[in-house]
Amino acid sequence: MPVAPLLSTLIARRKKIGWKPGSARIATLVALAANRFAPNKFRSCLKERARLCCQALSSHIWIRICLIYDSQTWTDFSAQIRLVELAQQEAKQRIVLCDLNWTRLDKVRFALAQFFDHPASHHHFAKIENAHIEFAPGFRSTAVLFAGWLGAQLNWRAEKTKAKYKLQFMSPSDRTIDVELRERAGEPISQVTLNSRDGRFLIAHAKCEDLLEVSRGKPGEKRMPQSMPAGKNDPVSLMSEELMRGGPHRVYLRAVNCVRDLL
Repeated sequence: MPVAPLLSTLIARRKKIGWKPGSARIATLVALAANRFAPNKFRSCLKERARLCCQALSSHIWIRICLIYDSQTWTDFSAQIRLVELAQQEAKQRIVLCDLNWTRLDKVRFALAQFFDHPASHHHFAKIENAHIEFAPGFRSTAVLFAGWLGAQLNWRAEKTKAKYKLQFMSPSDRTIDVELRERAGEPISQVTLNSRDGRFLIAHAKCEDLLEVSRGKPGEKRMPQSMPAGKNDPVSLMSEELMRGGPHRVYLRAVNCVRDLL
C-alpha cells in the first residue's frame, strides 16, 4: 500500500476520535520502514510529518519518533534490527521501535496471558513441558517472536538448534522446553498449544476468523472453549493499533533479545 494514502487514512481515523496534533503532550512522528517502501518516499513522508508536528508544538515539548516497520518481511533479522537500534542510540533513545510483526501477536498474547492472570495459576510456569505454534507460510518470524515473548516472560534461555522448525529453551531450573513450529495455511498464528504436567492450554482461530477460541483442561477432559477477539492482519489495522499505544515497548525488546539469534 502506498505511503501517502496509508497515512491519510490513519490521520482521518484519529481525527474522528478527537485527536488534534496540538493537544498531545507528546507528538508522534510516523516513519514507515517496511522494505517495500522506496527510500525517497520514506524520507519525504518522515519530513512532512515532522514539519506538521513542529508547527503544532512549541519548542519546549519533547518529541518522540515512532519508527514503524514490519520485521516479517526481513531476510536478515540480526543485521536489520541492529540498524534500527543504532538509529535509536544516535537519537538518544527518543526513537521508539514499533514492529508491526509484534502488533500481529497482541490478541494471541493476551489470550494466553489471561490463563495466568490470577497468582494461584502461576504454579503452572514451572511445569510447562513443551509448546506448539502453528503459523502461515511466510510468518515463521512471527511464530519465533511469540516464542521469544513466552521465553522472556518466563526467564527461559534460548538454545541453538539445527532444526528449522524446532526451538529449544532452558528454564531457570535447567529443564528443557521444546517449542515445535508447524507451518499451515491460515492466519499468521493460527494455533498455540502449551502443555504442562497438569494440563493443556489451547488458543485457536475460530472458523469465522475474527474470534479466538481459548480453552484449558487435562488430557481426556471435555473442553469448554471461550471466545476472545482475534487481531487483524491488514496494514491499516495494524498501524492504527500501533498508533494507539504508548511507552517504550520494553516487552518487545525483551522478546527480541531472547530469540535474536533464532530469527
